[in-house]
Amino acid sequence: MRLIFYSIFFIFISINSLAQEERYEFPDQINCRLMPNKPDDKAIFFANKGIWHGYTLPENNDTENYGKFGGPYCFYTKKWVSPSLLNLSLYSDNNSKIDLNTAKTKNLTQFPGLLKQEFEFDDYKLILNLETTTTRTSLFRAILINNSQSEKNFSMNIRGSMFDEFGKSEQVPDGWIYKVEGKDDIVWLVRFRLDAEMDLNYSDYSYEFKYKQMQTIQPNDSLIMTAVIAQFFKGDTQQDVLLSNDVLTLTQGYLDNNKNLWNFLFAHMNSQNKINRQMSLNAFQTIYLNLRSALPTKRFFTVLPYNETKDLFINTDESWFTAISLLKFDPRISNNTINFILNSINEDGSLNKYLNIMPEFENKSEIIEKPMAAWTVFNIYSHNNDENFLKSVLPILDKYLNFWFENRDIDKNGWIENSKGIEEVALNAILFTEIHSMAKMYEIIKDEEKAEYYQKQIDRIAQNFNLYFFQVEQNRYCDFNTETKKYEIAKNTIGYCLWSGITNQSIADVYAQEIVKDINSDEIFYRIENSDLDPGYFYLMALGFRYFEYSQIHDALKLIFTNKVDFDFTNRNKLFSYKYNKKTIEYSTYIAAIYLLMTNY
Repeated sequence: MRLIFYSIFFIFISINSLAQEERYEFPDQINCRLMPNKPDDKAIFFANKGIWHGYTLPENNDTENYGKFGGPYCFYTKKWVSPSLLNLSLYSDNNSKIDLNTAKTKNLTQFPGLLKQEFEFDDYKLILNLETTTTRTSLFRAILINNSQSEKNFSMNIRGSMFDEFGKSEQVPDGWIYKVEGKDDIVWLVRFRLDAEMDLNYSDYSYEFKYKQMQTIQPNDSLIMTAVIAQFFKGDTQQDVLLSNDVLTLTQGYLDNNKNLWNFLFAHMNSQNKINRQMSLNAFQTIYLNLRSALPTKRFFTVLPYNETKDLFINTDESWFTAISLLKFDPRISNNTINFILNSINEDGSLNKYLNIMPEFENKSEIIEKPMAAWTVFNIYSHNNDENFLKSVLPILDKYLNFWFENRDIDKNGWIENSKGIEEVALNAILFTEIHSMAKMYEIIKDEEKAEYYQKQIDRIAQNFNLYFFQVEQNRYCDFNTETKKYEIAKNTIGYCLWSGITNQSIADVYAQEIVKDINSDEIFYRIENSDLDPGYFYLMALGFRYFEYSQIHDALKLIFTNKVDFDFTNRNKLFSYKYNKKTIEYSTYIAAIYLLMTNY
């Protein structure tokens, strides 16, 4: 049965007054400069808080589009809905339209959580703000400030239009419904809150909402027009709709929430170094850009690997690190991420590497390579101390771990094989951490039988791991090929062994000497530069060396990674770039998460 969704846009208009607010110091960190000309134009946009649509700014020299915000872009249909659904015009007391390009100063800027346009004239100033307030709503405000010592008369209007070829609208008493041609499952609904001073005009593809007459603004006072734009899907709860109504009636509270969120993030950063703080801020912006709230048939929101919308899958192997990186900043995302993954478990207990956030598509069949669910859950518990959370997920974790030990141990020797039949050092080290996490969590909820079961596995692995995998002749950890019955030197492995604590000091010393050589010869730098080292592994390796009291190695590895990411942004204008399948992308959630872990924990 095909699932049908309705996308709904509401626009409510009201008038208020509010003093000017200066919010942020780091402008234009996210590229969102584009005014779409057709529905399938490139998807460059600003989004936040898991909302399913995004907007853009004109270029600073794009005078024809001053006063407009591009879009919205719909992530569900992967198309631009409108060239500009929010286009504000300003009129003087003789009812002539004011050319915003004649302003003394003009600033069109992206800030954290906010798109802003400012036009300052001799004795008045126009500010246009657009920001996300909930997972379904965006808030637009036009603020006209009279800076003179005398009263002035002005009028404003907001208008917007859909792409002609995109669909057609129908009249309803308080607005219009927009139906997408060829897609009966999608409807856009635009509604207005009307009063005696306001007038609404509309056609098949456009609307105009304006004052019927000039409005008098007293000296040092403001005229404010507010629009709440909300996207709903069939199946959304009534509470979602009521929240959007609240944004209109309780506007200042939502604005304060946004400001407080970013102030909270700043306050909880560890580093006082300006570039680290700037890049940590960019990491949050990147993660919120890639965040998608739950569709009605899904229960949890989660974070996409990057901001392209072609494939709406999460990467499970990367999502562990995203969840951990946000624990002290936004644990809601951490909780939703792990719950999204665990609720996607297969009947046999396996977890797919790529999980679709769209209900009509199946998950890709590839199984995860980094089984780190128990470690992630234990870290989340360490933050929230919620034993009920543990009790609810531990049975799922039992099932998931049973998959590995029952289905990936073909020769039943206690060592787990990867998908290629290799008894892999890295995989078994990760699973050791998983078992250790399970034992600790069962101890917490006082399930002695389960705790003892996992403790026996811990003892078995701890006694035999290094004897089995560390080959004295090679003086290296080696994977075992079950088909050829031969050992092969394992690559990118010591990090997992150090982090899990399964290695010993003498083996750590061997690898420490090698890593120092690689650091001094810039080998590590070149491997990071060429994406030859998995970022999550690199983080765990740095952490592991610190566990074994090699703090200088830890600090050096951390500096290599952060300097590379900083350099990409400051010198190459590339923010959190990463190679996926030989394609370099920007706004990588994975890189952003590892950066947060490297600099703030």
